[in-house]
Amino acid sequence: MKKNFSSLINRLLRGIWILTLFLSLGKLPASPAKAAAETDASVIAYVKPVNGREDQIHLINPDGQNDSMLWSSGDMGVETGLRFVSNLVWKPDGTELAFDSSHQSACSQYDSDVYSIRADGSHLRRIPNKPYCGENTDLPTGTVEVTFWNYSGYSSPFVVYFEGAPAPQSYAIPNGTSLTVTFQNVLDYGDKTQWGVAIMGMYRFLAMDGGADVIPGQTVKISLTMGLGYRSWSHHDSTWSHDGTQMAFVFGTDTNPYGIPDDDRTIGAFGSHLLQSSSDSLSLPMNSRYLAYGPTEALSNKLLYAGYNPFIGDGGDHIYLATEGQMEPGEVLVNSTDLNGFGFKGLDWLPDGSGFVFSMEEEFTHKANLYHYSFATGQSTRLTDYPTGTWTRELSVSPDGTQIVYELQTEGENWYDNPPMDLYIMNLDGTGEKRLLVENGRSPEWGIPQLIPDVPNNPVPGLAGLNPSSAKVGGAGFTLTASGSNFVSGAVLRWNGADLPTTYVNATTLTAQVPAEKITSAGSANVTVFNPTPGGGESGSKTFTISENVAGGLSHTLYLALIRR
Repeated sequence: MKKNFSSLINRLLRGIWILTLFLSLGKLPASPAKAAAETDASVIAYVKPVNGREDQIHLINPDGQNDSMLWSSGDMGVETGLRFVSNLVWKPDGTELAFDSSHQSACSQYDSDVYSIRADGSHLRRIPNKPYCGENTDLPTGTVEVTFWNYSGYSSPFVVYFEGAPAPQSYAIPNGTSLTVTFQNVLDYGDKTQWGVAIMGMYRFLAMDGGADVIPGQTVKISLTMGLGYRSWSHHDSTWSHDGTQMAFVFGTDTNPYGIPDDDRTIGAFGSHLLQSSSDSLSLPMNSRYLAYGPTEALSNKLLYAGYNPFIGDGGDHIYLATEGQMEPGEVLVNSTDLNGFGFKGLDWLPDGSGFVFSMEEEFTHKANLYHYSFATGQSTRLTDYPTGTWTRELSVSPDGTQIVYELQTEGENWYDNPPMDLYIMNLDGTGEKRLLVENGRSPEWGIPQLIPDVPNNPVPGLAGLNPSSAKVGGAGFTLTASGSNFVSGAVLRWNGADLPTTYVNATTLTAQVPAEKITSAGSANVTVFNPTPGGGESGSKTFTISENVAGGLSHTLYLALIRR
């Protein structure tokens, strides 16, 4: 009895000690839900504009803590209507964050390009149209003289650029006159045409006569006639495939999205169409945007996007579900007019692929609200009820599919109107409080970042010579030796773009087996060296000549002459 009483006292004292400890810490044990929230590894990436002259990419915890800058476009010098950075999208494994950016619009053929950085803000790269302006490569260089003929109707100062040059230049070119500009140290992209461009504000002046094949160590002279100016000449609305092996994007106003393999390091690579072109152009939607690959293995070949088709009787915006490789535009899932809507402002899949969330402008009410579409029911459910003059816009669903982060603008129909947009978080089912996450932010993207080891990138190889550099038609297969620089283990020789069985000898020498079927007809082949990822890329090309068997041809001619005598 005494022993039991003593044990009871000890247990009571221990309980009082534990309670005192928790009280001293200012809290009791967290509930399972709160504990899960405290261990949430997800973050929200967003764009923070600074004085209208700089865009910064920030990371912030869903609870609003630990807001930090990941990357900056840098001060652009002047305010502009262009969005420097937009459309953030995490790679599915969380190792990279892609974004559309116009921060190099003066040093590119395009208004904006698609870039990517790692989760720690390092290793900036341009995905299509690589390399980015000023990127340090080992490609050979040449000089290009471009004569710009101005028939645009404008006489304002122009920014002029030639693809592969280290920087743009600025000149006044009065209308009806010409000016010759020299670009030095222009990277040679190999056996491809590189292009010049003249830029004035939102307009870009390009012409089919404004391209040239750069020749290392030499000067090439071309003319560029400036006529009609283009707008929206850009890569935008990018998205990663489910396994992260491909990037898709919209180019300009093209309704057919493009795709490019993530490991394609080919200089100047643009990508190719993902959908078959329809024979009836009137069936194609216009102004395609919010492109998003399916988030699961079962949906890995599906593309969700919004577009406007004026040739459909209702004349409204639609959300399509297309299948990669099949006929565009795909199945119409949401028709804005069926919901008394006018146009879409944002779109994102649910992580399990069961549906998606979208923002839609409501007709004649000057506001936009959030909706949830379910594949199970084929119906759209309204999630918010914001008043007139309030606009929801781009959005992102949390990795666990329970919440949405979205842009909210309380005045103005356009993203660039004041006051700026703020970011809010709400539950997917529409319940609970809508919580302010950050003021003055846009383009939210919710994900779980993953840091990867800082493995040095492989260099871009340089190809200096081939041995042999020619062969006769109909000859036997042979060993081709390539000499150059920066060859790495795993490098391959490519014959007209096709890999040859290659042996790595050292950093300056490769050998490859060329089969006899490669030299069955006269002509030439472009030979390059390709270094694998990380980094890597393709060298400039060398020409391998395949010539007729001259001696045999003469003998045959002589034989015919003799038998005819």
